[in-house]
Amino acid sequence: MKKMIVLLCILCSSLSIAQIVSIPDPNFKSALLENNIVIDTNGDGEIQVTEAEATTFINVSGWFQENNEISSLVGLEAFVNLTSFSASYNLLTEVDFTANTQLESLSLNDNLIAELDLSMLPNLTNLSLIRNDIASLDVSNNLALIRVNALGNSLTALDVSQNINLEDINVTVNDISTIDLSNNPLLVEFHCIGNNFETLDFSMNPNFSFGTFDGNDQLTYINFKNGTNEFIILPECSFTDLPNLESVCLDDENSELAEMIANQNSQTIIFTSSCILGSNDFSVMDDIVLFPIPSEDRLHIEGSGQYAVRVYGLSGRLLLEKPSNKVSYISISSLPAGIHIMEIKNERGDTTVRKIIKI
Repeated sequence: MKKMIVLLCILCSSLSIAQIVSIPDPNFKSALLENNIVIDTNGDGEIQVTEAEATTFINVSGWFQENNEISSLVGLEAFVNLTSFSASYNLLTEVDFTANTQLESLSLNDNLIAELDLSMLPNLTNLSLIRNDIASLDVSNNLALIRVNALGNSLTALDVSQNINLEDINVTVNDISTIDLSNNPLLVEFHCIGNNFETLDFSMNPNFSFGTFDGNDQLTYINFKNGTNEFIILPECSFTDLPNLESVCLDDENSELAEMIANQNSQTIIFTSSCILGSNDFSVMDDIVLFPIPSEDRLHIEGSGQYAVRVYGLSGRLLLEKPSNKVSYISISSLPAGIHIMEIKNERGDTTVRKIIKI
């Protein structure tokens, strides 16, 4: 009988221990026990699985001058109903959120993270990764995403084509040269200071209200024309240190937005409301044929009727213009080598736009 009682005590003790979440990092465990919303509800100094499952909010962030020194999040997998998690100002190099599929808000600022898998977080709406070392970020499964802040990382690209709910993008101080914003109709703000963007196109972003673009010394062309430039909040915008900016397309070429951009840069910038760039080839004249492409000298034009021809550089600058006449070819020998945009217009005003290559 005594043996039976002893065995039962051992069994109960084992079951009790088995229900405690293992948290190897003492700094992580200490921060969890001090969470703003009490997790250790029974006050035993441990976190039971049931307590973890009942938790939806965790903040174990340090401060700018007081790092919490958390280096491991092992144990977080027990918090399966977590919706908000913040662990900024720590020493994290690896994180795993595969068990935390209910997360809506995630903040990991000022850590040492180089890789991050967000594929199991379909409900994520707010993501902040300021000052890590992330070179690649896949948000294609995060369709609910509204805000992403990746300031101060090592990103060379960011694909947001699947994130139709995005309102706020901050990629300041990265190494990105191109981004497609055409599938982000709700975009309100865009910050990209200190990148390598060559062109930017906000023509499909009618809600765009403000952004900071300083220090993109490769930027040659911006398309702001979307019919709502009057709602852009100018005091919240900045365009300094854009030495290669050549052309800006906007709703009104004489607007305060144009004046602001011109005043913040010393070079001559072309402002126009006729945006030929930022769009794919389009045509209402299917009978037009251009050849050869690429071409070194003559570019032949086959079609019926008379055409006016204009050729633009990728910056939006007009490089070549031929008045309306019956032409069979156009000489492009004077153009610099590279990709250019050709606009062909007939006597009725029908237009086709084609990309051409000069070698």
